Amino acid sequence: LSLGLRPGDGVVGGVPFSSGQGVVQLLTAMALGGPLGIVQPRDHRDTLAMLARPEFALWRATPHYADVIGRCVLPGPARVPPLCVLSSPVSRAVFDTFAQRFG
Repeated sequence: LSLGLRPGDGVVGGVPFSSGQGVVQLLTAMALGGPLGIVQPRDHRDTLAMLARPEFALWRATPHYADVIGRCVLPGPARVPPLCVLSSPVSRAVFDTFAQRFG
């Protein structure tokens, strides 16, 4: 598979399934055969807990959510899946803050 994803890898969904991007994340999870993690809207604690789980290799989200996750208080170690795909470009400040926190 592309982007380094392997069969069985999980996908964390951070965009609504009513959108085209949501459909793509659902189809990606189905194609990989791994778990689909659905985060609670506007709940950064739920999202951070989901992102820290090792079975997830891909997080699909909005730039706004990446900004929130990059700045909120962390309840544990900073971890996100190795592949984070955002729905549109982010500012340099959001990118730098996210990259500094999560590598």
